[in-house]
Amino acid sequence: MSYPPLLKNFYDHLLESQYWPLERHRTEQRKYLTQLVLHAREHVPYYAGRLDGLLAADGQIDWDRWLELPTLSRADALAHTEAMLSGGLPPHHGVVRVSKTSGSTGPALSVAQTQLVRIYNSANRFRAQRWFKMDVSQDMLVWFGDNPEVSALPEGDIIGPWGPPWSDRATGKRYRVNRFTRPEDVLDFLTRKNIRYFSARPGAAHSAALTAERLGLDIVLDGIFTFNTGARQDERDDCARIFGGAPMIVPYSATEASFIAQQCPTGTHFHIHEETVFLEILNADNRPCAPGETGRVVVTPLYNYAQPFIRYELGDLASLGPRCACGRTLRVIERLAGRVTHMFRFPDGRQIALSMSTDDQAAFGARYWQIAQIEPLRIEVRYVPLGEGPGDSQLQHLTGVLRHKTHPNMQVQFSARADISRPDGRKFIEYVYEVAE
Repeated sequence: MSYPPLLKNFYDHLLESQYWPLERHRTEQRKYLTQLVLHAREHVPYYAGRLDGLLAADGQIDWDRWLELPTLSRADALAHTEAMLSGGLPPHHGVVRVSKTSGSTGPALSVAQTQLVRIYNSANRFRAQRWFKMDVSQDMLVWFGDNPEVSALPEGDIIGPWGPPWSDRATGKRYRVNRFTRPEDVLDFLTRKNIRYFSARPGAAHSAALTAERLGLDIVLDGIFTFNTGARQDERDDCARIFGGAPMIVPYSATEASFIAQQCPTGTHFHIHEETVFLEILNADNRPCAPGETGRVVVTPLYNYAQPFIRYELGDLASLGPRCACGRTLRVIERLAGRVTHMFRFPDGRQIALSMSTDDQAAFGARYWQIAQIEPLRIEVRYVPLGEGPGDSQLQHLTGVLRHKTHPNMQVQFSARADISRPDGRKFIEYVYEVAE
């Protein structure tokens, strides 16, 4: 099997399929889900009996019973990691590599993936580069790496070109410096090497931007490609303002499911990679959510036969949105709303995924905020003021809105902050549950 031609062929397929009718995506997904389920049932011990209820008398999947299949939790995956590994792989899936989740939201989980999965991930990444018209002849700096002895200054490491290997324009080098490098030194590297693209976690990119502003540096970038964590609106805005209008290009990804979706160039919503993952958003009754309704993200990567994650609960909350005006028919994730572990819970047994709009935030007078349930009937709104910040009428209005959305007896307190820092390397969570159990 020749992998470079496969990569180019799948990339070409993605450029066509992004405009397919949604019904055609469903047909293709069911074809590959069937193959994955049959493989898992035969070769993966964990699924030996788990998938029997899915199959009709003829041995094919009964799709009317798909929603009856129990979802796979992170705890399940941690407890049965070895049993989830495949005992046999089709030869064309290639070499298996094992990586680990970041551990930012729980114990690290080992994930095995085939070379085929990595090839398809690359094709998705190259499609995103095309969406944003990235100039792959320019150099990129990646600010990442947990070993202070690797990718160190003064020159860091060159880890290869970053554009499609078949493109004559893909001559841009990709440098890397480890995450222990000071922001001042990262900025010096960007300037010294005349680098136009920057890749880092959103919080790290934001700290570099604010450092450049403090030092009075004039650095113009063409784009900031992020990874691992969601980006706050203020991080996007500050990076664009300070780095010459550079857009923050944000994927939605997870080690267990690779690239799940990609931010659309026309806004901050995401297009689901329907060609490589089947994504569901489920409500408390384990039924599909209606558009605009917040629910749990459940994913099934279509091609990872080495360690299948079938109906895997990522732990994220999200909502689907309407079809995008950009013309792509890939479904839209309108909003990533936080973590399932941060569902708000009340004395009467109810649980809700609190969701406020950016318009609510701006009308309140906050640059950004974090809304925390700190007692069963008490919420703290931590916010960084926008301009003069909220007045009494805004405080009273938001109190009423929060009581309407949560509980009529909810007590609301407000805490203005100079900053709301995210823990090192962790996701920024806008709605947090902090009630002591």
